[in-house]
Amino acid sequence: MKLIKLRLKGFKGIKAGMGLDEIEIDFTQLPEGLTVISAPNGTGKTTILDNMHPYRLLPYRTGNSYRPTAFSYYDHTYGDAEKELIFQLDEVTYRSLLLIDTDRKKSEAYLYNWGYGDPGKWIPEPGIDSKLESYDRAIETVLGSPELFFTSIFRAQNAKQLADYAKGDIKDLFTELLCIDNLKLISEKARRIKQDLSGKVEILMIERKRLQDIIAKEGETRANIDNAIVDISSLSSEITSYEQEIIALQEQINECDVKIHLQRKAREEKDKIEIELREKQTKLDEITKTSDEKADGLHRKYLSVQGKVGTAEALIAGLPLLRSLSSNQVAKQEELETVKLSVTAADDNLITLNASLNEILSLDKQIADKQSQLSTAVQKRRYELDASERDLAEAKKQAEYIKNSGCPVENPSCNLMKAAIAQRDKIPDIECDIDFYSMPARFEIDLQAEIDALKAKQTDPQSIRDKITATTNNKNVLVAKQRMIETEIQDIIKAIESLPLAEQAEKDLPGLKDELTQAEAEWKGYTDSIVAEMEALKGDIEELTIRVIDATDTDPDYQANKQEFVDKQSYYRKEIEEARTRDADLKKSLGAYEETLRQIDKAKEGLGTVTARITYLNDEISQWATLEKAFGNDGIIALEIDDAGPSVSAIANNLLQTFGGRFSVRIDTQSAKADGKGNKEVFDIAVFDNQTNEVKSIKRLSGGEKTWVEDAVTKAICIYNKTASGRQFRTIMTDEKDGALDAEKKKEFFAMKRRVLELGGYNQEFCITQTPELIAMADAVIKLSKETGVEIITQ
Repeated sequence: MKLIKLRLKGFKGIKAGMGLDEIEIDFTQLPEGLTVISAPNGTGKTTILDNMHPYRLLPYRTGNSYRPTAFSYYDHTYGDAEKELIFQLDEVTYRSLLLIDTDRKKSEAYLYNWGYGDPGKWIPEPGIDSKLESYDRAIETVLGSPELFFTSIFRAQNAKQLADYAKGDIKDLFTELLCIDNLKLISEKARRIKQDLSGKVEILMIERKRLQDIIAKEGETRANIDNAIVDISSLSSEITSYEQEIIALQEQINECDVKIHLQRKAREEKDKIEIELREKQTKLDEITKTSDEKADGLHRKYLSVQGKVGTAEALIAGLPLLRSLSSNQVAKQEELETVKLSVTAADDNLITLNASLNEILSLDKQIADKQSQLSTAVQKRRYELDASERDLAEAKKQAEYIKNSGCPVENPSCNLMKAAIAQRDKIPDIECDIDFYSMPARFEIDLQAEIDALKAKQTDPQSIRDKITATTNNKNVLVAKQRMIETEIQDIIKAIESLPLAEQAEKDLPGLKDELTQAEAEWKGYTDSIVAEMEALKGDIEELTIRVIDATDTDPDYQANKQEFVDKQSYYRKEIEEARTRDADLKKSLGAYEETLRQIDKAKEGLGTVTARITYLNDEISQWATLEKAFGNDGIIALEIDDAGPSVSAIANNLLQTFGGRFSVRIDTQSAKADGKGNKEVFDIAVFDNQTNEVKSIKRLSGGEKTWVEDAVTKAICIYNKTASGRQFRTIMTDEKDGALDAEKKKEFFAMKRRVLELGGYNQEFCITQTPELIAMADAVIKLSKETGVEIITQ
């Protein structure tokens, strides 16, 4: 991989560090060798280095995962951001383009090549549709997995140390490093086939269990068939017995029918007598009811007429008194009219007197209102007079001041003198005001004249009030007398209400006495005739009752006996029906049992076939499981990794020679188990120190020692990757790694970088360092600053 151009737009690190919205770096201007990115902290060095690859992530910002799906550009960009990277790999030039809409949280990604199909034109990579997933797949196809890339070709400042990798992660890393991914595909295919065959075996096991369950029912089924045959025979005998019982009961029913016919004839004769008896009794009841009602009606008529006679006689006895009261009513009515006229005259007199009183009281209010207006006007005039007299005294005081001051009066310059002169000049006007306010105003004179005229009209209201009181008292006496007379008239009217009735009763009394005699004769004559008729009917009823008793049937209830026999027949018929239903169910079950026997015979035939098939498939599963394990992480892949360890260690030891050969490394992939029985898989980088003759894990090295040993191993993986993958990686990238080294070791660390370029056949390495001596040792410098932006310096 060789970098050609990088363009960044809308990245926060560049904006904050250099104040630029967009930068572009042309890597073709750089010579081969080591290129240092140099700038003060916070200028954007890491932002540029983190973008010098086409993967959709910033490795310094990803933490422990190098998956693009675990990273978001939106926290590191603003507005409509863009990243364009042009690079070359295996003689093919690629153009990666990321379009990032930070505000809407939308992204698009494209990958083009120059040279396929139509030379001189950017052609989209197959399968690229602006979607992030298709872009990520395309980049991995071209460059490999991001995990291997950022462990070997590109090392971020905070990259995970090799010693911290889990065993599974190391296996995945070395599997890709050794280009044996196809073995994992074979293992995965074997696993899928094994799972598919296992699924088939499960289905066959279910089928075998089903067949075994069917066969297990053979003994029970044969027993059920024998029981069914016995039950069918028993039911047949039961049905025959019930049918014979029904025939015997029918004979008894026929005998009951004959006896029921004879009983019916006797009952018909009795019914006729009972009908006649009921008719006689009904007639007697009707006569009794009707005679009682008519006799009561005639008696009530007699009593009513008798009451009218008594009422008329009582009214006639009071006629003299009623006629006297009627004459007195006319006199009282005339007296009432006279009193009403007197009450009306008193009301008219009160209206006149109250009007006079209101007029007198109105004059008093008018006089009080005008006196209040006059008092207010006088007080206001006196206030103005007092104010003018005070102003005159002040003005005269100022005039005396001018006279005695000795200051020039013409064109005075003193403000105090000017004010005094102005006050003195107002004296004539103030004196005129005093004269004006000393005399009553015209308004005051007119008001006083109006008040005097109103007082002349005033009279004493008490005499009128006395007249009102006397008139009111006289009216009250007249009203009381009026009410008394009205009450007496009402009493007379109420008393003589019965006068017309009494006079009419006097006329009606002779006729009423005749009507009373006739009513008494009708009532007594009807009572005697009806008693004779009722006695004759009672004699007939007594005779018919005796005949009914003689015709009463004392034989048994043959109808009930017959119903009992019919009910027994119904019971036996129901039992026959239920027995035949059970017989049909038993025959149906017998057919089912026989069918089950046939299925059992078939199941016996199928069980052998299924068992043989299960045995065959289990053998197949065992073979595919062997292939799965052989081509999996714990098989050939583990052996390949074991073989690769010495090669990677040899390259790392070659690189460590630049540090004087003090350290050498060995990659351990197995170690003895604690119980001493066999080995277990591990991953550790064992470091041999020539000075102390001690072997220890890289985890136990100091910070500086760990830095160069770790870098030597990762660079060894990088070189091995280039050889094993066949990809022509011409460029490697490293963030700042020399911070923990002393000055001498920094130079040796830089010398190791050149050794890496030499051993791996790389053209360039881009790195970041803050050490001036190392910057001076570089072949070129990419210098960043707010003043000049991006500047390329070759050395």
